[in-house]
Amino acid sequence: KETLCEQYRMHPHIMHAVNHFYPDKHGKGILRAGGGEQELHKKKQHGLSVRGASERPLLGSEHRVLWLDSTRDESGQSVTEGAKRGTSRWNPFEVDLIEDFLRHVDESLVTNPTAKNTKLDVGVISFYLAQTNELRDRVGSKDGNRWQHLDVQVNTVDQFQGRECSVIIVSLVRTGEVGGEFVKDYRRINVAFSRAKNLLVIVGSRSAFEAAAVPICGGGDIRRVSVIKKLPIWVFHGNADKNVPVECSRRMVEAQPVSMLIIRSMLHRRRM
Repeated sequence: KETLCEQYRMHPHIMHAVNHFYPDKHGKGILRAGGGEQELHKKKQHGLSVRGASERPLLGSEHRVLWLDSTRDESGQSVTEGAKRGTSRWNPFEVDLIEDFLRHVDESLVTNPTAKNTKLDVGVISFYLAQTNELRDRVGSKDGNRWQHLDVQVNTVDQFQGRECSVIIVSLVRTGEVGGEFVKDYRRINVAFSRAKNLLVIVGSRSAFEAAAVPICGGGDIRRVSVIKKLPIWVFHGNADKNVPVECSRRMVEAQPVSMLIIRSMLHRRRM
């Protein structure tokens, strides 16, 4: 059982991000770095140093998990999603943001001696097919000539399951109020984040997702409740639950009563 918890794919910083979705009884997460964190850290170096507009530092070799905020555009205006394509969603600004980021990465590799005669493998994924199709047309390496030093593969999160890349870019798409859908399915978020080996880049609206909470079955470590103290969380946990005592949820709520609300009578409700 212990062996199954050891992972060798992700840099420890990415592993810790994924561990937030799988806390153990001590609240530390079930995944462990195979061979130790120091050894995995040495093996999972991306070696990138990227500057953005006006030579502003955008990414350093010390960064393993990077959030590119798509809340506002360059003029300070709030970003909105594009018109729905069928039932699927897309976000044109995030497409532009990802294209610009990849361009800066590609240019940075021109002077990187380790990039000579090789291409950096990059996976660009989204939870939405409409966004995936747009990204595939704009940044995918379908003709082999789009990028000089990058091999960019684009797909949906579900289709990318079981694969991995040195760099993974996840486009979250959503703006405004985030309702149900994928944000409440931690397993799909885990699939997305855990595809990255050396660098995870999350492109999303901070204002939309900072108020979104991911439900995880089971109690929690009340010593770590300060991590989520600013998130508005609705806890639905019924007394009829025979697997996890409802008292586990009550203790978490009582530890931070301002930011949580528990509804004790929802005996059969499963979705939050």
